[in-house]
Amino acid sequence: MTKTKILVRTCLIVCVMLGGCKKGGSQREIRTKVSLKILHSAINTFKMDTGRYPTEKEGLTVLVEDPGDEGWEPGGYLETVELPKDGWRNDFIYQLTPDGDEPFFIKS
Repeated sequence: MTKTKILVRTCLIVCVMLGGCKKGGSQREIRTKVSLKILHSAINTFKMDTGRYPTEKEGLTVLVEDPGDEGWEPGGYLETVELPKDGWRNDFIYQLTPDGDEPFFIKS
């Protein structure tokens, strides 16, 4: 099992344990929250492997397409070769936040 698959499964377990996937949320909201957690984990793994965060121009594409960096995980950082969409079938947006508390954020 690759470290990406382990991260995805761990992320789903943590989501359930922390109540991120509580009943009462719509299926779209739940899908979006789970996808956001998976994308965040994948970006952080990309950073550990390559030593950098993706640029805004590269965006989330680096999770599924090799940017040519040494250390990039063969096969990418997601279980599929397609980026997930949010619960409303919109693309997620990746932005760097160098002045914020977090180095990046992903929004729906």
